[in-house]
Amino acid sequence: MDRISNDKDISRISSTPILRTRGDLIFYRKEMRNGFNEHHSRLAPALFNVQPFVVIPNIPLGPGNEIDPGLLPAQMAANASAAARIQAEEAIERWKLLSPIFRQFEADRAAVCGYICNSVRGETLEPLESHGDYEVSVNNRNYQRLWQLVLELFTLQGTQKEKARKEPINLLINIRMDEHESLGAYYVRFQNIKKECDDFGVELYDGLICSALVDGLGNDYQFFKEQYAKLQSVDAFNIIKVKQTIYLMKKKQKKFKLIELKRQTLFVTNVAKMDISKPIVQIKSHQPR
Repeated sequence: MDRISNDKDISRISSTPILRTRGDLIFYRKEMRNGFNEHHSRLAPALFNVQPFVVIPNIPLGPGNEIDPGLLPAQMAANASAAARIQAEEAIERWKLLSPIFRQFEADRAAVCGYICNSVRGETLEPLESHGDYEVSVNNRNYQRLWQLVLELFTLQGTQKEKARKEPINLLINIRMDEHESLGAYYVRFQNIKKECDDFGVELYDGLICSALVDGLGNDYQFFKEQYAKLQSVDAFNIIKVKQTIYLMKKKQKKFKLIELKRQTLFVTNVAKMDISKPIVQIKSHQPR
């Protein structure tokens, strides 16, 4: 993604505070709050309410979240009823009132997004731009979420929660079936770890989830793991389908082992019935020609 400074829609303030390292955070956060008040006073209250890892409320009206009035309503035809013409005129007047407010809100959002983005540089820039929500927040001018990303990534509270958030991800990716663990117990353990990821708001792709489940299977499932790696079907990214296929493969494997065991048992039984006291020639003489 191109650096946001290339976006002409995002304004810049030359006096923006700078966050180059996590050590700058205390002073940086104080200066940013002052900057919000001074340069972006209409949106400052909404920014002050943002906390790391706390759902941002969707304010229906007000300077923090104006509603787009859309396009200018059409004029009514000359032969329209008086009531319809009055209604259309009211809609036009309402649009004339709301449209400038929303356009100003759009400009304010773009400006504060630029203010936030321009404040993050040096070693703190890469973690911000590589975050999954960064590009969407910038494109949608979601200034509250953008500021929340900074707090989540670089405040002490945010750093601790980010570390805690990564732990279940690592557990999921590196999960391994224990030597004597049943497939059912393994799957329940896998789902519990995945739920931890969900609780932290971690977005995991279906392909990664299915691959982690399959990679963690024991040696008894080596054949299935090799076949799964060759799959191109969408079923390879459906956790329910993959689970069903693993169970089905396990049943077939058990059935095959049972047939093989019966065959070996029959062979051993036939050998046991042989009269080994007789010469080999005599044994051969009883075999059908």
